[in-house]
Amino acid sequence: MTTDRDELIRNYQNHLKEEKENELFKNSELIRSFTEFCLEKKVVLQNENFDFIPTIGIVATYPNIVALLNNNIKADKEGLFEVSVLEKEFVTKPFATGYYYSDKYMVMAHPYFRRGHRNNSNFSPRFVEEFWRLNKPEYHKYISIDSDRVRINVDNRMYMEFDTWFGAKFKKNISEIEDGIIKLRPPLDLDPFDIDFLFGNTYSVDIKWNSKEDVKEFQLEEFKAEKERIIKDGIEYFPVKYIHAEYDMISEKFRHFDGAIHFYTMEEYYV
Repeated sequence: MTTDRDELIRNYQNHLKEEKENELFKNSELIRSFTEFCLEKKVVLQNENFDFIPTIGIVATYPNIVALLNNNIKADKEGLFEVSVLEKEFVTKPFATGYYYSDKYMVMAHPYFRRGHRNNSNFSPRFVEEFWRLNKPEYHKYISIDSDRVRINVDNRMYMEFDTWFGAKFKKNISEIEDGIIKLRPPLDLDPFDIDFLFGNTYSVDIKWNSKEDVKEFQLEEFKAEKERIIKDGIEYFPVKYIHAEYDMISEKFRHFDGAIHFYTMEEYYV
């Protein structure tokens, strides 16, 4: 028995398919031009390497395409890319968070910065934006990028989302923040649909402050609901965003800041 919801989903999927076909056809000349550009770099692309993603644009996918198109872009031993090199080779724009512009294509931040860690979602607010704004000569910044994909419609069209979730209010004087663990959760009376829609399916955000001598350490993990899982090397994991920072209470500056994705097995997730 077909329900109204089933029909709505089917119509929406048909709309996406039709939109994709139309966009790829309208941009056939752009695709042809980019294919020729890649041939000069000894990168051979076929029609199946191109896709239209409503939240991104026209995307070309090929293993390690970013490094193949620009020899100056090299990953370090952690698989990260130095931001100063990216900013030298590409251009960033304030309204296009997560994108590095060149004449022929746009490099993108890693999909794990996107909502739900999904390849085709929009970028989650507002980490990348704040990370870009952190410009201090004494800091060395590194970021993970979408190494296998580039956007080829180099224009200012962006998919905009106007929502965010602010957690606990921290004191501006970080030295005064009490040590301990903080857990932030969506209101318990919300159903799963509302939690997914309003909070990106976040189960909780766990924060730990710890002081040792003149350094205050900050750690944060964002846990998603059970259904948010990732297959990595054939093993199913629960992805958990992690942030770690160290604040020097003498100089009143952060001396260290980095982030990662923790991959927990089922046993680790439920501990």
